[in-house]
Amino acid sequence: MREIKSKFWDQRGNARKRGISFTLTFEEWWNIWQKSGHWDKRGRNIGQYCMSRYGDIGPYDIGNVFIQLTSKNTSDAQNGIKDISHTIEHNEKIRISMKGKNTGPKIKVKCPYCDISGAMHNMVRYHFDNCKYK
Repeated sequence: MREIKSKFWDQRGNARKRGISFTLTFEEWWNIWQKSGHWDKRGRNIGQYCMSRYGDIGPYDIGNVFIQLTSKNTSDAQNGIKDISHTIEHNEKIRISMKGKNTGPKIKVKCPYCDISGAMHNMVRYHFDNCKYK
């Protein structure tokens, strides 16, 4: 039972880190998992199950949670995100963080074996000593 309670506290803590209210008691949380019959298949991998919120909205609360495949939960979350547009403030923070970083033109080099030229990082990977014409 100690391991099960540890999983409860982990989920509750992770929800709080994500700014999501978690109002379920341990008993409520455990009953939901027991009724689902998927406790032994709980996890983050394909074919495993997780506790989800309807529409990914609201708290983890009785009536707002259900158990489903993790892959379905991930798919639902990604399908709900159609357009991610940044605010002006966010774009400014990105601009400031990128300031001084080498984002300009890349150095072009030529492979001595096949005479193809390109950016240094790709050429080192696919040409020179690794060139298929060597």
